[in-house]
Amino acid sequence: MKQTCSILILLALGLSGCAAPVPRVDIETVQVSNPIKLSPGTSKKIYVADLVDKLSSLKIGQAESGTLCVGGTELLWTGNVAIRNLMSSQVREELLSNGYAVSTSLLAIASERDADVVVGVALTDIKGNICSALNTGTKGEVFAELSWEVFDKASAKTVLLKSKGTSKFDDFSRTGDPDIYLKAVQVATRNFLSNEEFAKLVGKK
Repeated sequence: MKQTCSILILLALGLSGCAAPVPRVDIETVQVSNPIKLSPGTSKKIYVADLVDKLSSLKIGQAESGTLCVGGTELLWTGNVAIRNLMSSQVREELLSNGYAVSTSLLAIASERDADVVVGVALTDIKGNICSALNTGTKGEVFAELSWEVFDKASAKTVLLKSKGTSKFDDFSRTGDPDIYLKAVQVATRNFLSNEEFAKLVGKK
């Protein structure tokens, strides 16, 4: 009986050790557009809600490890509250740097109440091929898709938009995680800000 159990254990270990590596995912090519900048004082007051996840799957790509980037396991989008918070900040900073009057108050309820325009944003797709090495950092490539819902209170008009962004780190970076994800969101936000419909909606008449 002991011998039979030992053989079964060895077989299980052998099978798990020979599992096929997870393949790399295709990263969509995204055209980068210039954001439409607003002159000081020409933007309505904007409230941007915290970014939320609306992913169809938590399996988002391939994860490799070590300086030689070996392994090929599932890259999972789990436990990323801290990165989502950084993404929310990234979105707001991008709008602010282009002249959009985004509230920076810590009082979310008051900011939403006082805003002329309310903006919701969701991460609806993310893919990546990531390699991480101890004491060296992270490199790879990431694709992100953001879905936007923009509500103008005065006209009661709602606009739904999507934008995409990518990032690629060819060299290991000690801040590559989270920077590689934040860069993709930054590009997606800039592409969102290139939309003339949004710029007209939030610009003062």
